[in-house]
Amino acid sequence: ISHICNRFEDLMKFELDAMTTALPPSQNEQVVQMALEGGIPVLSEKPLAVTASGAQNLLQKSHGLITMVDFQFPELPVFQRLKKIVDEHQLGVFRHAHVTWHVESWAHRQRIWSWKTDAKLGGGVVSLLGSHVLYIAEWLFGGIRRLWASSSNFKTQQFAPVNTIAAEDEILFQIEFPGNKKLSATLCNSSPGSTIHEWRVVFENGTVVLSNPGKDYMANFSMEIIPRDGQLEIIHYSQGAVADGRLAPFRTLASRFLTGVTERIPQRPDFSDGTRVQVIMDAVRASARENTIVDIGKSVEIALHG
Repeated sequence: ISHICNRFEDLMKFELDAMTTALPPSQNEQVVQMALEGGIPVLSEKPLAVTASGAQNLLQKSHGLITMVDFQFPELPVFQRLKKIVDEHQLGVFRHAHVTWHVESWAHRQRIWSWKTDAKLGGGVVSLLGSHVLYIAEWLFGGIRRLWASSSNFKTQQFAPVNTIAAEDEILFQIEFPGNKKLSATLCNSSPGSTIHEWRVVFENGTVVLSNPGKDYMANFSMEIIPRDGQLEIIHYSQGAVADGRLAPFRTLASRFLTGVTERIPQRPDFSDGTRVQVIMDAVRASARENTIVDIGKSVEIALHG
């Protein structure tokens, strides 16, 4: 590393071709804004900001620049295979899906307060896990029309400091796509002894189950393809012995980002995708808070297009 800076402002003094950020949402919003105002293409960690309005601000400032957001799961072969099954109607038309994603985060296991447990700083299971699920859902099945959610911050509240707001650690939501197709999800980052990430997708002529029982979020998925009339197919997508399964999918994202920067070719997922997810995350939290169904179609269009 040829240069080390204590402040982002110092880094901006160099002629940067591009940058990537991995910061808490509140800090990410500030740093990415400075980068965009300096004309620097950005590959950002998700979520982009604390709120949809913050993400929308970054989207507006990003026009004319190459941007990407680190939604990694669609980079994995197992999810790419599922998308092919959906797009090509290999098991008929998609009908409904259920996602179960339960882990016990390091913060909850150690009962350590940080931005990841602080609602005001953009923490909570909706930001940490839900952002991925919402992006994947639309990538697979199309735009979400409306949703309903219920949440709890019971576990986080047990070690929250005075005068803080504990972020949600459990969320249950149901989302509806055009054609009355639905996806339900239960997500929790405070499940002691429990680790499971499963997508059960039902089609008119069969079911597909993606499952990862390991603690590495990316490395050990398997897929069961269960046709109505036909032989069960089981495929394992293990990365083998890896220190961190996130590295391989991040490399593919980063490679596309650099191609986009050098050749000035827009890439996906970009800041419009990140903003769309942020709008839906806000809708999930609003639904849980108010116990109501939220129609998000108009909210998304306003955020993306004004």
